[in-house]
Amino acid sequence: MIDLHVHSTFSDGTDSPEALAYLAKDANLSAFALTDHDCLDGIELARSEAKKLGIEFVAGVEVSCQHPVYNNKSCHVLIYFVEQGSEPIGQVLQNLREDRKQRNQKMLERLNQLGVDLSMQEVAKFAGGQELARPHFAKAMVEKKIVKNVNEAFEKYLSDNAPAYVKKAHITLKEIAKIAKDSKGLAVLAHPLRLNLKTNELVNLFKELKDYGFVGAECYYGDYSLEDRNLLLEITKRARLIPTGGSDYHGNNKEGLRLGIGRGDLCVPDEVLDALKAFKALLK
Repeated sequence: MIDLHVHSTFSDGTDSPEALAYLAKDANLSAFALTDHDCLDGIELARSEAKKLGIEFVAGVEVSCQHPVYNNKSCHVLIYFVEQGSEPIGQVLQNLREDRKQRNQKMLERLNQLGVDLSMQEVAKFAGGQELARPHFAKAMVEKKIVKNVNEAFEKYLSDNAPAYVKKAHITLKEIAKIAKDSKGLAVLAHPLRLNLKTNELVNLFKELKDYGFVGAECYYGDYSLEDRNLLLEITKRARLIPTGGSDYHGNNKEGLRLGIGRGDLCVPDEVLDALKAFKALLK
């Protein structure tokens, strides 16, 4: 089996790219993908270690987008087979990282206004020199005993509907599909059920994604029940998209999720990667 949705310390995971290769080996995976948020910097480190261990490696990235029809809900898109230096995705990611820095400063200001005594230096300590993200804010608050745990930090302050939340810059699903294609990558919708759409809305969205140039949708997902996965498999195949999957492993930042097996019952078949590679070959 494989895992095509994994995060490292280069975004909001707690394991280094090299450590992820060893975790993939321990999980008996034949392949895994590194899909850090807005960042391709960990790819060569992960690839080098995976090669030593005899594990196939897939370069990827996860990008936040919006869909105007569905109340501008945030949609996450996985783009596979893009590398450091790939363009135009490289410039797009740079722009998103610049926005993230401004967003972090605004979130800190909101937290301070809410009476949370926190500095950027205290938050940065948990990022290990990499890009700051909400889990780092949460961990800093736990250390200062402002909250009991990371979940409480999100519930009270940092989740999408919480008072300290600041929206990220987004591009549309149609735009990211073109960017992925122009960068020789493949666009896949991540964890579709987070959009909280009705079944008929998902059917329409998947048809739309196919028209945009999306290649797949994430059906085998670490947090999904068997019923959820089967529903997504049916909708995905009906839209003639490739059903992909992964754990969305973040290390200690997502408790209970393990690389490769999610909550314990995840099994993404090798055939998923075979289908993606076959589609990629058609682009040459």
